[in-house]
Amino acid sequence: MRIRYIKHNFEKGRMFINKYIVIPPFYRDVNTSGKYTGVGQVNTLYVNLLTMCATLRENNDYGLSMADTTCAQIQNKLVTLYDWFCGNKNPGLDNSGAGLAGKVGLIRRANMSYTSDYSSRLVLSAPELKAESLDDLMVNLDKSAAPLAAVTASFYPFMLFNIRKFFESELLNATSYETYDSQGNPITVELTNPMMSFTDDIIKDQLKKFIYSYDNRFLPVRLPVSNGPKDSIFYMWFKAERWQDPKDAKEGVEPILQRPLTWVDVIYQAAVKSTKDKKISFTRFPYDSYFNTIYTGIEVASTKETEPLYINGEFYKFYPKIRQEDILAPSGQKFVDTMQICNLYLKGMGADYDGDTGVMKGSFFKESNEELAGFVDSKANYINAGCENIRVSSNESIQALYNFTKVLDSDFKKLSD
Repeated sequence: MRIRYIKHNFEKGRMFINKYIVIPPFYRDVNTSGKYTGVGQVNTLYVNLLTMCATLRENNDYGLSMADTTCAQIQNKLVTLYDWFCGNKNPGLDNSGAGLAGKVGLIRRANMSYTSDYSSRLVLSAPELKAESLDDLMVNLDKSAAPLAAVTASFYPFMLFNIRKFFESELLNATSYETYDSQGNPITVELTNPMMSFTDDIIKDQLKKFIYSYDNRFLPVRLPVSNGPKDSIFYMWFKAERWQDPKDAKEGVEPILQRPLTWVDVIYQAAVKSTKDKKISFTRFPYDSYFNTIYTGIEVASTKETEPLYINGEFYKFYPKIRQEDILAPSGQKFVDTMQICNLYLKGMGADYDGDTGVMKGSFFKESNEELAGFVDSKANYINAGCENIRVSSNESIQALYNFTKVLDSDFKKLSD
């Protein structure tokens, strides 16, 4: 059946190429650094291909029976040309060539994996499953955990607005501020035009530092003070109420958490407000179907350790866990900087957790978010063209069953006895 298929298409001229696309001479690389002008390796490959094609025609004219050998050489030369363009290794090549294909190839980097304003390229990683119940999970089918730095970059205009609003609510028209000195004693300091210390340019500078600096993120927010001891530094103060389940309440744990306010606090609170009721699109390239892009809500992922807190009457379920000793300390290993999505999306995206990357982009407008919410709940988000469910989890179930039934060495003796 396959032989008949090949013969049929060969007769129609549809199975094999008889023309080969080449780079015009004007666009080929020329090496003029040496004594003589040299040409790139692709020219040599083109010349060899033309020579073998001419030899095939001459053999046919003279009735010689070397056509099969020449055809095989032509096929090998076409493969060598393909490897040169794609950057693949080939014994017949002196160098790796143009490097068009592959994850770091020109096509993937320049064309298929485009970037745009207010977007972030992130590595995919498995979601954290350390939770007592499903409600405690940060990632599910409706929400993905996006890193705080990526949210800051993707929702930049909203971040500026909410951070400016935060400082206005705290310091606008304020002439004094209650804080603590270096000994932990309460003190009231006088302020000098506080809003001039938190202009848009200063806020943008702090956001840039947070996005691009990994090891110095726990910076306290300094107050513009006009009085107090010479060379004294005073910071804005952070107050929050810890949430505790009455059944698990621990004795000796203070219900109120107090420490200097950091820029992480300001940025995180602004990020939560900026992403409320909004959707993100996360696209993995190459794009071969619309399932390569997923649309979900946003859970802002900050530090690896989080805690539930009430701040000014607002509840934050996954607030970054920051203590006094963390301030001004190295923060390189403290933050989550990868994208975490629900495992059910992997099959549709053709993705896994071996370093795959994607582009995250936020949806700004109310109308677009409402449209995406309707699509997420539609059958088109779950059923592929073959009328099969694309949102499946198979490998995870197998791994879970393996972990549940695996017998550890320390338990083997107990079971055998």
